[in-house]
Amino acid sequence: MERTELLVSPEEMERQRFFTEQVKTLPHRPKRYHVVTYGCQMNAHDSEKIAGMLEAMGMVSAPARAGRGGLCDLQYLLRP
Repeated sequence: MERTELLVSPEEMERQRFFTEQVKTLPHRPKRYHVVTYGCQMNAHDSEKIAGMLEAMGMVSAPARAGRGGLCDLQYLLRP
């Protein structure tokens, strides 16, 4: 599988910053996420990058089986 470089426009970056700020202002408690990774080392690496982005948005990592029990607000599945 060949990887390609994706260039993101300045407009899209601004749109993503807007959404990031919206998530940071959600009420009550920090939102929780859970990342499930299947496959190769690159998927694990991508999962770490995604987790970093979610934490930059103010989210916190949910406990390891949170996705099954409904204890997270966002579950991200990364697979081949």
